[in-house]
Amino acid sequence: SRKPAPNPEARARAQPESPQQPAMLCAGSIEPELRVLPDKNAIVEPLREFVAAAAEDAVARRGYFAVALSGGSMVKLLSAAILGGAAPLDISSWKVFFADERFVAPDDADSTYGGYKSALFDKIGAAVFAIDDTMELDNCAADYESRVRAEVGAAEDGAVPQFDLVLLGMGPDGHTASLFPGHALLSEAERLIAPISDSPKPPPQRVTMTLPLLLAASQVAFVATGGSKAPILQAALPSYAAEPTETMVRPKSSHPLDLHPNPSPEPRPEASHPLCPHPRPVAPSPTRKAYPVEHVRPASGRLTFFLDAAAAQGSAEL
Repeated sequence: SRKPAPNPEARARAQPESPQQPAMLCAGSIEPELRVLPDKNAIVEPLREFVAAAAEDAVARRGYFAVALSGGSMVKLLSAAILGGAAPLDISSWKVFFADERFVAPDDADSTYGGYKSALFDKIGAAVFAIDDTMELDNCAADYESRVRAEVGAAEDGAVPQFDLVLLGMGPDGHTASLFPGHALLSEAERLIAPISDSPKPPPQRVTMTLPLLLAASQVAFVATGGSKAPILQAALPSYAAEPTETMVRPKSSHPLDLHPNPSPEPRPEASHPLCPHPRPVAPSPTRKAYPVEHVRPASGRLTFFLDAAAAQGSAEL
């Protein structure tokens, strides 16, 4: 049977950040591709083509396609994309992991793996890697990380496994995977998979990919539908295009997650985020904290948003 994780150190790591801390991200700009469709159903075919192209490229390049999936509404959309068309996509060379997972049994209604199994993997085969929910929570996360490291190769110049594609959703609070606003896991710099025992969204116990793993992906794509996402997107999307000002110039860095090194010798204040030694504010007002979705800026620069018209409301000019 599944065991809770009473580890006090884990609870201490899960304490939220101070709400007064301003939102900081890596300096520089990234230009995500925005694909806006009329409604949720209209996303299916473009998503199919996008995923198929990413898989074909990865299989040709390294013999398999390493993909991380999110749950929620993504289950139905992605399953329809893979199974639709003239014939289902060939996913026999895929290695499927989950960007986050609820710490429940696979036959539980909350299980992301269970949702995909009934909607997709019972119909078409792939190598699917689910969490081991029989372990204690901390051990479950560590075990899942070890399997990611064993199955997914790193980029040539890196030590972090590189997923070919990570498909993420987002909540109306701006969370993605199980990285929630103000949570200490947004500052996790060592673990690639982390436990969370105080999720503000039930169930409280989960495992999640952390930013070091998400940022190492070759491609990241968000799929967001519905009007509840529009305010988050209106606030977050401009931060990708904002250019650093003169006061944000800093010395060249060799940090692998510092996406925009600058040779200027001018010093910078010490960073508050361990994943980027030279951050910048993400909004003109220092009182707005960054939403977790804004932290997901892959080092490759390849970031795509699939939005329906309701989610994109007010963001069309971007």
